[in-house]
Amino acid sequence: MNRHTIRRTLENVLIALSDDNRSLINQRPYEDLPPLDIEDVNRIYSAVASVFGADNVLIFGGAALQRYCQHKPKDVDLIVNGDIAANIENLSSRGFTGVNEKTLKVFFNSKVYESGYPINGNKIKVEYYSPEGLLGKNDDFRDVMKISKESDYRGLKIHYADPYTLSMLKYRAWKNRLANGRADKDLIDLEKAGIFYNKTNDPQYQKLLGAYTPGMFSRLKSIFSETVHILHQNYLRQKQRV
Repeated sequence: MNRHTIRRTLENVLIALSDDNRSLINQRPYEDLPPLDIEDVNRIYSAVASVFGADNVLIFGGAALQRYCQHKPKDVDLIVNGDIAANIENLSSRGFTGVNEKTLKVFFNSKVYESGYPINGNKIKVEYYSPEGLLGKNDDFRDVMKISKESDYRGLKIHYADPYTLSMLKYRAWKNRLANGRADKDLIDLEKAGIFYNKTNDPQYQKLLGAYTPGMFSRLKSIFSETVHILHQNYLRQKQRV
């Protein structure tokens, strides 16, 4: 780990702890890739849907947030109601590369696979999540799909998360996200989009609002997340040199 990185991290720690406005620390870009437009995401969705069927694929994360605001995602997160492991060859035949199960997972109880997909000479990361362990204990994938939003792409229905589902998934990501240095990214995303689920008598909504209030815990979590990320990146660099 170089001195510049350590100094920058310490500066962020001091700024976050001394911030009178209790704002979140600034987040840095997580991928050095150009942003995806909706057409790019639709192409990826179409390719995955050709394997599992459009009724078994749901866009969430930043690629879903893009449908509500000017957010520009750099990867695509999908909930897939199907057996990814049994369809690796089918995905590969449709242009997806390096389909593998992730060992470091954001949502600890969901099976997560990732792959690359070529767009304009760039390898775009696509992540596939199982509904089990990702959705709430009492949530069923079919019920989530019934309230999902839709758009049309060349005669194919593109399904993306409704505001409530998107908010809940972002909240769960915030609770679990540590290793990639963006612990508060999900809170910032929905705050900027202004698409909070607005059923004020819902206890889940009240919990969500509490999470979106910047405070000492959220800042400390971001600091810890940033530190874990730097240490992990340094470990990977050292490992590559061996």
